[in-house]
Amino acid sequence: MRLPAEHIACFCLLASLALPSIGAPGETAPTAAPSAFVHPGLLHTRADLDRMRQRVAAGQEPWKGGFEKLRTDRYSRADWKLNGPLATVTRSPLNAQGNGQMVADGNAAYQNALMWCVTGSEAHARKSVEILNRLLKGFEYTARYNLGDDSVPFVPFTDTTGKYRHKRISPDGRNALRPVYEMVWNHYQKRRVVAAPYTRQAADALRPEGAAHASDHPGFGTLLFSLP
Repeated sequence: MRLPAEHIACFCLLASLALPSIGAPGETAPTAAPSAFVHPGLLHTRADLDRMRQRVAAGQEPWKGGFEKLRTDRYSRADWKLNGPLATVTRSPLNAQGNGQMVADGNAAYQNALMWCVTGSEAHARKSVEILNRLLKGFEYTARYNLGDDSVPFVPFTDTTGKYRHKRISPDGRNALRPVYEMVWNHYQKRRVVAAPYTRQAADALRPEGAAHASDHPGFGTLLFSLP
């Protein structure tokens, strides 16, 4: 089971704080010099990536053997053939259409990024970028729809059960923007200089972003992700 990213971040944050040890009742906990706060980031720090690259390059175990497992995994191939973008993705236990393909592409993006960090091969970097740029198209489409743009591409659609037939763009739930667009827009537009006009409009409409919807994303993106 994979925990949501924000749960992992919270765990890393708590683990990184130098909390005092708890002794017996009435016992004074030993004091220690406070350590400088180091942001936990996501799964890997720069030091983690440097360690992987250096140890593998030196042929040291167990890093060499661990890298061989990564290198020979099918998701680590720089010639990975994308399954997406997908028209439909559902997590329904009865018919998880597109879910496995989406997960496979996500694994390929992550593992190719690791391969690039360890080997320096630009082919792996380009493959990760190719996959992650569905991600942007998916956000642009969703933002464009929820902003009320009726020129958004649409074709008649029948759902996986065959019961519901959609002949026009539905107004149900439209304009219900979730606080996730600051993170996306700041990364693609400001950090990577990739145009994301509809994502920007959604971010503008929500700013400042508040709490997240359940645990699907962090929320509070205006504070967390805004870049100068």
